Amino acid sequence: AEVNRLQRRLSPRKGSATTTFFVTSNSPSVGKSSFKARMRQHALSRSHEAEQKERLILDKKRARHAKLKAWREERESAKNKREALLQMEREVRRTKRAEKEKRALLLLTEMQKAADD
Repeated sequence: AEVNRLQRRLSPRKGSATTTFFVTSNSPSVGKSSFKARMRQHALSRSHEAEQKERLILDKKRARHAKLKAWREERESAKNKREALLQMEREVRRTKRAEKEKRALLLLTEMQKAADD
């Protein structure tokens, strides 16, 4: 009887009146994982967090790289456009100058013909 009473006192009560914020079970096997299991879970969540952080950093790097690449491409295309426009301008000037020289030459020959006559 004495041993039975001790066992009853040591074993958790089924209908204990203590209400706690955390949901805990009175039976030791349900819901109470071992220390090793909790540590393993903690390590898993930590490694998951590390992976997430790494992924976030990589995504940021990729986005930055893409932005820089787009900026470089835009700058390059603007430079090419400028070059093309300058080239066209030079062509126009060259043709105008050639026409002007041709007209001046024609005028000179006309004046020489008139002087000869």
